[in-house]
Amino acid sequence: MSLIVARKITCPEISIVIIGDTRLSSDAEYSPVLIGDTWLSYISPDKGIIKTSIIHDNLSISFAGDSSLADQFFKKNTQFFLQQKKEEVLDKIHQFDSDDKVDFIVCFGSSDGQDGEIVSIKNGKIERNCSFACIGTQKAYNEFNRKYFNYINDYEKTYNVTVPGIIKKCAMLQSMREVIEEQKEVTVGDFCYEVFYLLNNRKFMYQSGFIICVNQPKKNFSVGTAADGDYSIYSGADPNNQYYALYLYQIQQVWIWGAPDGGCMKVIRKISDTSLIECENILKNDYQIMMKLDVFGEFKNK
Repeated sequence: MSLIVARKITCPEISIVIIGDTRLSSDAEYSPVLIGDTWLSYISPDKGIIKTSIIHDNLSISFAGDSSLADQFFKKNTQFFLQQKKEEVLDKIHQFDSDDKVDFIVCFGSSDGQDGEIVSIKNGKIERNCSFACIGTQKAYNEFNRKYFNYINDYEKTYNVTVPGIIKKCAMLQSMREVIEEQKEVTVGDFCYEVFYLLNNRKFMYQSGFIICVNQPKKNFSVGTAADGDYSIYSGADPNNQYYALYLYQIQQVWIWGAPDGGCMKVIRKISDTSLIECENILKNDYQIMMKLDVFGEFKNK
């Protein structure tokens, strides 16, 4: 199914954060992977999907559910969304007949500097002006929510202050990563991605940055991992949010997502056995993705 969560936060630079996983699950074409002592099955991460599409600077649409139906929907309507106002966009999505097989979170930025709007469309119902919204697997969301509020409550107890928006953003990212890594819900997994709305630039953007995890218990990620469980991931997007890339250092592999046909953001290219420098050059020259791959130099266990 998946897990996508959107939340409004109070922050000088960011007003909306959207976070999700890339795993694609289906009844066919499964690949078995050993998680702990148990063999679990799901489609290869090479076929994973970024389930949030940035349609234009002030509109992003996320989905959970039947990816084939969602793909057809985006192919048919992306050009329509580019030309229409908020109410027309919501009407089109709400009228989409998927027999409740696809749910949506629609996020609007604002050209007048306001903090935007989150809209939940699921189970045939539309809910406007949400402070947060979730779609996907309820079991995974419950676990995400438990982790998220544990971080928030711990911060409040430690510092005795109202939790800043940037801490809430970090708590969302960390909670989603843990849900993915712990694999308690097999339909949620592979990679974590993040989208946010920048108030100063007045645009939605995919997160670009660097994540490093050391001294972790050994985790058998479907994409590969270091023997001791440590890993580091670099991410980046082009200026127009047409392409998104993730580079996993330990196995020297990069995945590049895009939607050249107007559908969902699918993996359009995977490159194996490529160094940091080689990866940086490919992303810059072929996709205009500027990824600062040398921020931490060579990866070392702590």
